[in-house]
Amino acid sequence: MVLNIRREPVLMNPRAEHFLGTHFRDGMSLPDLFPDLDTASAIEAVIDSAPDRPECRILQLSGGQRRLQGSISPLLRDGEAGGAIVVLSDVTENWKAEHDKNMFVSMVAHELKSPLSAIINYLNVILTGMFDDNPAKVREMLERCKVRGEALLDLVRDLLYINSREVGKVERTIEPLDLKLVIASQVEFFKVQADKRRICMRLEAPEGSCMVKADRGDLDRVFMNLISNGIKYNRDKGSLTVRISEAGPAWEIAVVDTGVGMSDAEQAGIFQEFYRVKNPKTSGITGTGLGLATVRRVLAGYNGRAVVRSRLDAGSTFTVTFPRES
Repeated sequence: MVLNIRREPVLMNPRAEHFLGTHFRDGMSLPDLFPDLDTASAIEAVIDSAPDRPECRILQLSGGQRRLQGSISPLLRDGEAGGAIVVLSDVTENWKAEHDKNMFVSMVAHELKSPLSAIINYLNVILTGMFDDNPAKVREMLERCKVRGEALLDLVRDLLYINSREVGKVERTIEPLDLKLVIASQVEFFKVQADKRRICMRLEAPEGSCMVKADRGDLDRVFMNLISNGIKYNRDKGSLTVRISEAGPAWEIAVVDTGVGMSDAEQAGIFQEFYRVKNPKTSGITGTGLGLATVRRVLAGYNGRAVVRSRLDAGSTFTVTFPRES
């Protein structure tokens, strides 16, 4: 857009009108376009700058749901100040990416801080020599350090995996796979963990094969997370059922547990990074808060999806839809 020496808009292209949500008309003033005082002041300063030392400004603007960058340059006529030229650029996507990155870094730092602080505190107590005559207490604190350290290692692994997927560095081999066999292997893998708490696990599936085209590692990661959570958040002597059924052009896989369940508010955030259900019944359960976020990301790559249905103290059902091989 072009403004004259009297700060009046004399020209606007359609894109500028679109960005600012207005239409050019005679008699418009600077406040009509930029009610923000900082923007108006920057334009005034550029127009008033000396012709032999012209001043330019770059500033961030808010255009409704957009984030705009304005580049303001003086308009000179025969070496004299004649107004200003304002070029607007839509930088919303860059702004969102930077905002999301800052939020992610903040969350990672928070998740790393607590376990690291706990480990250091335990080690400091041991190093004081306070429990030199109590080896059992020292061993207990070292075991707690080990648990915290393993949780940190899991977090780092999940972060590396998510980052690798985002930058396209995960090697994938897409091939025909029998979903029933993949899930059966995961059920068998977690059987020892389930047996310790006397949780009954079973797989219900149609006769014959349940074919998909996918990377085996992707499928393992999806159902490893879902089955692992179904055990961790279950009750002793409970049950965990994985049910495969046909749903039009997709397979529908429901992971049903008899665990602590979730409120509506908890279900709304369950697929977000670092989100963990925190209440007295889950306080002793370890996790990175990235498992279900990873499930969502992996499924998105196959046009699949995951939803949850749950009630407090009545268990949860995570349902995954995955395209059938065609």
